[in-house]
Amino acid sequence: MSATFVAGAKLRAFQAVPQRIWTVTSTASTTATSAEAVFATSPSTTYQNGGAWQLTFQGRMSSVSAATATAGGIAVRDTNLAGAIRVSVGWFQTTATINTNPIAVNWRMLITNTSGADVVGRVLVATLTSSSAVTLQIQASSALPYGWSCDYIGLATDYAEGITF
Repeated sequence: MSATFVAGAKLRAFQAVPQRIWTVTSTASTTATSAEAVFATSPSTTYQNGGAWQLTFQGRMSSVSAATATAGGIAVRDTNLAGAIRVSVGWFQTTATINTNPIAVNWRMLITNTSGADVVGRVLVATLTSSSAVTLQIQASSALPYGWSCDYIGLATDYAEGITF
């Protein structure tokens, strides 16, 4: 099955839909922290040479220790807190109220493997840190869980903007 697009380019139907590789979800809020701390760990995964993946996160962040607005940073590292930083996703500004009005945090990043070999058994972790002494947490509940996922999206050559392993 295929569809024809501009100038005769074809896209096979099985390539049009991302393939979910893993999902990490929680209905429990993370431990409050001001120092960088791991809040989500991926399963051990093999990232094939020449492939591209999209990492996606959706959740809510809030200040839990002071009525002070502060910025919370999220990063993706290899293996654990001491692992290489693959990307610093960014800083998200919280509100100046304790445990109320959490901000929505949504991000996606593209990663590719152009190393010439499969990356075997890689574990990725998502970390949270505060820009000040204010402690932060990713909030979650059964009604509003947070989630982090990885989808295979195609060939690395189609995603030049991807961050390479």
